[in-house]
Amino acid sequence: MTLSDLFDLGLYGVVFLFFATAMVHLSGNSVVPNAHRSWDNSPALYRCVGAIEFVVTCFLIVPQLRIWGAMLGGLVVFWSVANLLKNNQLAWSIPAILVFVALLPISLVHR
Repeated sequence: MTLSDLFDLGLYGVVFLFFATAMVHLSGNSVVPNAHRSWDNSPALYRCVGAIEFVVTCFLIVPQLRIWGAMLGGLVVFWSVANLLKNNQLAWSIPAILVFVALLPISLVHR
């Protein structure tokens, strides 16, 4: 397995994570609005976050737009980590921090 294959595998993993979280936010499952409400966020914010995560997914797939997807995804992940840390959910912030770290090589490699 070459370094290029590992990069592609990591990229597709991050794309899948953003797509999965976008679908969870856009599904409107009662858990998502309740979580946002308990964190003192706007009741409809979860739909906006889901739409932005879907845009990040689309941007990360297209090589010419990948840098924009990495930057927008970094903002989304930074906001979610800050929100989780503000609400004392330290264990849930660790996976988000790992996604944030995975976005760095994606933003640096242009292919």
